[in-house]
Amino acid sequence: MSRFFSCSKFANLFVFCLLAIFCAGCSHRAQEPEMTQLQIREIQTRSFVAKDAKCVLKEMLNVLQDDAYIVKNADLELGFITGEKEIDIEDKWAKGLNVFSAVMSGLANQRHANSSWKKNMVLEVSGNVTQFGDDTRVRVNFKKKVFDNMGRVVKVTPIYDSEFYQTFFDKVHKGLFIQEEQI
Repeated sequence: MSRFFSCSKFANLFVFCLLAIFCAGCSHRAQEPEMTQLQIREIQTRSFVAKDAKCVLKEMLNVLQDDAYIVKNADLELGFITGEKEIDIEDKWAKGLNVFSAVMSGLANQRHANSSWKKNMVLEVSGNVTQFGDDTRVRVNFKKKVFDNMGRVVKVTPIYDSEFYQTFFDKVHKGLFIQEEQI
């Protein structure tokens, strides 16, 4: 009889752990506070003192290419640039779990018909450069798209991380300084 109770306790503990894991996976994350359009523009915009707009746009092009972006469009006259960068984010563990669950549920013969996992991410960028008096004003925005193994878009989110933008603008500023100093 004591053996039955110990197995029962083990089974109850196992079921409890599974439920805890399931519930933790379903928990709702706290939403980040909404940003106003003014706050977003502040993050995405910088001014460069006494710089030629054409020179700034060319430096943005250099920074994007240095960071492995493929520049899709660049128009010096309009001061407009777009590009994208593809990043492999395939999670081998998630892929393995999906394949395993497909095999266990008898979907193996259907070539894992509904098995999907995050495969890659594309960072897209667009920017405009405007001469503003003696200064040049730059506004860029970045967005990320996550795709699954079947090429379907899983998630699209704009990037509003101020450090991300600061890093980009620091690289542009450094490049402009190097050009100016002819280093």
